[in-house]
Amino acid sequence: MPGEIRLQWWRDTLSGTAHGSVEANPLASSLLQAMKAHNVPAEPLLAVLDARTFDLYDDAMPSTGDFEGYAGEAWSGPMALAASVLSGESPARFADLAGHGGVALTVARTLAALPLWAGRGQCLLPADLMRTHRLKREVLQERKAIAELSATLRAFAAYGLDHINKARIAARDVESATNPIWLPLALARWMLEDADRWASNPFDRQLTAPKWRRLYRLWRASKRTPVF
Repeated sequence: MPGEIRLQWWRDTLSGTAHGSVEANPLASSLLQAMKAHNVPAEPLLAVLDARTFDLYDDAMPSTGDFEGYAGEAWSGPMALAASVLSGESPARFADLAGHGGVALTVARTLAALPLWAGRGQCLLPADLMRTHRLKREVLQERKAIAELSATLRAFAAYGLDHINKARIAARDVESATNPIWLPLALARWMLEDADRWASNPFDRQLTAPKWRRLYRLWRASKRTPVF
């Protein structure tokens, strides 16, 4: 319920129907100013809120197709909008790059947060992928590192890497001015490549590197084009 209330507050704020002043919230105030200055439409941001509603419950992710829809609303849309603001071009210009990049980033973040959402009794892995590798949801709740779980996690990481490789191809024709938007994909690539070893015992080892190493990797990636 607290999550639904917070999401509704943001829906009201973005649609201009919020009760009272939103200036007291510095994030909301800055976001509304940026939207006005750059003619950013509210619809893609409202879609983010709709996608995030899924995070509040323990419903199953039915398929990889549904996962791509979720990732598109939660990450791909905002990334395309941000690239549009930096470049002055239409968000459609970045649809392919943001589309594949958003899926890859969501896969990496889902894997990295496995102990957290599994501990809540949730399951963010696509059900069709779990069926392919004969993984039952109860295994996640019991935090058992069995062969079926490792195989599913490796397949999920490979699925993410496929999308990040497609995003890299799409990035060849994109202006370097938008590079800051794609920097998180550099970290996503490293996590997805490291997932092969991590999947053997995902509850005893973190997939994310220490903060100093992540910052160093981002700095190195910022010197390249494409950055990931």
